[in-house]
Amino acid sequence: MDREIITQYNYVKRKYVKEHDLRFT
Repeated sequence: MDREIITQYNYVKRKYVKEHDLRFT
């Protein structure tokens, strides 16, 4: 995996978790 792809993945994952935070608590 390229570093850019990992960075994008982490960004999207974090954004998703923030938007769906109630599901993870």
